[in-house]
Amino acid sequence: MAGLGTSLTGTAWETSLQEHIPPRVLSRVAAYDALLSYISNPIGQLSVGPLAHAFGGFHVATSAALC
Repeated sequence: MAGLGTSLTGTAWETSLQEHIPPRVLSRVAAYDALLSYISNPIGQLSVGPLAHAFGGFHVATSAALC
């Protein structure tokens, strides 16, 4: 299910970019999108420890699963 959801949202996102972003800036917008996506992963991973310490592991895991 996770793979299906990722495939569908990825396809929808790329289609939206190509339909709504002018061709002259599409490459720049896609580059910023990729950069911010790659930066957000380690930030999220590094924040799990302090959040689990503050709120408890069960609450953080449940919140992450819901997101």
